[in-house]
Amino acid sequence: MERNVIYTHSLQGKVTLPPRKEILRYLGHRGEVTDEVNRMIDVCLPYSSEKSVPKSAFVIKKINMMPSGVCIDGTELKSTALKKNLDGCEEAIIFASTIGAETDRFISAQFAISPANAIIADAIATATVEHYCDMLFKELGLSFEKEELFLRPRFSPGYGDLTLDNQKFFIEQTDASKRCGIYLTRSMMLTPAKSITGITGLSKTNIGCPPSGCEVCSKKNCKFKR
Repeated sequence: MERNVIYTHSLQGKVTLPPRKEILRYLGHRGEVTDEVNRMIDVCLPYSSEKSVPKSAFVIKKINMMPSGVCIDGTELKSTALKKNLDGCEEAIIFASTIGAETDRFISAQFAISPANAIIADAIATATVEHYCDMLFKELGLSFEKEELFLRPRFSPGYGDLTLDNQKFFIEQTDASKRCGIYLTRSMMLTPAKSITGITGLSKTNIGCPPSGCEVCSKKNCKFKR
């Protein structure tokens, strides 16, 4: 793949069904699940999938290590956790992914029917965008193996000490507003809500199956932690 070129990716109408265990995790379930919860997931899942329009923008950039983080295109991302994650990498993939605004509207509509429905729909949507990112990077990983490069775990603002105000950098680098319809609020939150920005290192060393998400986040008090 060419460097410093923004690529777009979509599933082009393919259904993206997240693993049920991930839906349950975002619902806060740790043990036995009631038949009623499973029934509500079964009812909501097809409708949620229909509303999902997975799309991403990504670009490959050279990175430089700094004392307190990493530097990309003259911008320093201050994070010791990110620096550790990218140790040994000379390049990285900067990305922004979403499952679209229609999912947000669907979740809001569920509140008028039942708050329980809305909670289920929200958990499904969160699991869906994470699952889509996993699919995207599995595909990219296979592509970069041809260059003898291997993916590190993806890392997003909000993980460890990488603050949310870095969202702006990722949006600008990927031209995500134009290419994917992802925008940033004044409080540094992404809209559509079910969107993710982040970075994934490219390494000449294969560390095996890389963890992602919770496994690379140092926060200990998150209720969704695996």
